[in-house]
Amino acid sequence: MLRQLLERFSVSGLPPHERHLLIITDGSPTLGSTTCVDESMLARTLGVSVHPIFVMDDDAPSGDASYPNVLKFLAEETNGVRFVAKHEVTVDERAEVEDREHAHLVRVKVELA
Repeated sequence: MLRQLLERFSVSGLPPHERHLLIITDGSPTLGSTTCVDESMLARTLGVSVHPIFVMDDDAPSGDASYPNVLKFLAEETNGVRFVAKHEVTVDERAEVEDREHAHLVRVKVELA
């Protein structure tokens, strides 16, 4: 999937310094490469910076140790920026989520990793 997204940049007409790809992921590989070595090489060749947004589990410890190595590698190799998204439950949100009518309302905090 990542390879196909990157290949679209080859015909985009964008100059290399304007080629950015944001990926939102839980970090669990489900399809394709688990190392992204070939994908990072393709991204560098095409001048694409990949910026992963890692959606962290609520109970995962904060910090660099929780960030998947493959996403670190992908960002570092392509001059991308790593981000973390983590749901921070407040008392008001707990009440909203318990109300089925508002179960779709979820706030996340996104920050630099």
